[in-house]
Amino acid sequence: MFSSSIQPPSRREAVEVALCGHATLASAHVLWEAGQLARDEQARFSTQSGLLTASRRDGGWIELDFPAKREEKADPLPGLTQALRAEPNIRGEGSLPSDSPLAR
Repeated sequence: MFSSSIQPPSRREAVEVALCGHATLASAHVLWEAGQLARDEQARFSTQSGLLTASRRDGGWIELDFPAKREEKADPLPGLTQALRAEPNIRGEGSLPSDSPLAR
C-alpha cells in the first residue's frame, strides 16, 4: 500500500525537476484505477516545489492543487516600465495610461 505522501516521477531521469503536472496527473489516475488509493481518497504528492494534491471530482475530472509561492517584490527588467508606459506596483494594481499596450 502507498503512503499518504508520494514522490511523483519527474520528466527527466538524470535530474529531478521541481514539478511535472502531467506526470502527477497520470500518477494519480493510475493509483485510483489500480485500486492503490480509494476513489474518494486524495492523492498527496511531495515535490521539490511543495505539497501537490489531486482529488477526484464529478464527471471523472481530476483537480490538482499546486503548491504556491508568496509574491515578493522584484525590480522590473531594464526598459520594461518604459516599454509598457506603466509604473509597477507591489500589489499588481499599477495604473495604466490609456496609451499603454496593456490598457487595450
